[in-house]
Amino acid sequence: MRFFSGSLAIFDYYPDLYFRSGSTSSLPTRVVFKSSGDVGIGYSSPSYRLDVNGTARATSFITASDERLKKNIVVISNALTNLQKLNGVKYSFKENMTVKRKSTVDGEMYEESLINIVKDQNNKMGLIAQNVREIFPELVYEDNDGYLGVDYVSLIPVLIEAIKEQQAQIDILNKKILSIK
Repeated sequence: MRFFSGSLAIFDYYPDLYFRSGSTSSLPTRVVFKSSGDVGIGYSSPSYRLDVNGTARATSFITASDERLKKNIVVISNALTNLQKLNGVKYSFKENMTVKRKSTVDGEMYEESLINIVKDQNNKMGLIAQNVREIFPELVYEDNDGYLGVDYVSLIPVLIEAIKEQQAQIDILNKKILSIK
């Protein structure tokens, strides 16, 4: 089933559902619901349950963390040493990074933006996924196009353990200082 209304098109292209809009003959995908359950917003080939090409905003994100859902629980060790191997960087995204895709609707080839760049974008701060993968491979994910992403939220437990390791070092040094006085 296809529905067209001016610059809006909805394609029920079994098993996926595409919402497209624009002013050109090849309307870009705005939202896609894949049969796998993955949803792409501004991206026609989502690699994750929700794949957003652009800035997302929410009042809260909750991560499942109940102990009853976990097994093989081990406290993170050498957190401080490992964190010291990471390099925090400032960067901006390259513009006009695209990937060629074949439309499942009409079979035509088209280019899709990999990163939605906002004009006059602010510089960003973060990590380089390849660097993170060397130290914490479980925090790095690869999308369908081979690009890497970092699960920053899962870095928080490493930071907590590193702070505890530093505090233990500080406590030892404080005891040494007090014993000298």
